[in-house]
Amino acid sequence: MGVNKLIATNLAAIVTFENERRKERQRKGIQAAKKAGKYRGRKTVITKKLIAEVRDLKENKNLSITQIAKITGRGRNTIYKILKEELNYIPYNRLVKNVHISTKNTSQHA
Repeated sequence: MGVNKLIATNLAAIVTFENERRKERQRKGIQAAKKAGKYRGRKTVITKKLIAEVRDLKENKNLSITQIAKITGRGRNTIYKILKEELNYIPYNRLVKNVHISTKNTSQHA
């Protein structure tokens, strides 16, 4: 039993070491590709059409994030990103539209 545990521990350490080396090589490769102008990252799925569709489903039909995700065929994280970054919603216990409230002093002094 003790020998098996020792072997398993050593193998796990080797795997961790190799994974770190692979990740480092990958980071260096990405940096080199960016310098050469060949690495652009993942293309976004967020389009003006999708933003308009999400706006309509959320504001006019008052659907949930999950329902909007199912209808549009996109992930919930994408819908949250659109609502927060494109449509100015803020997380406030629930996701609510950010409305700028005037901070003028409306109290009257006698």
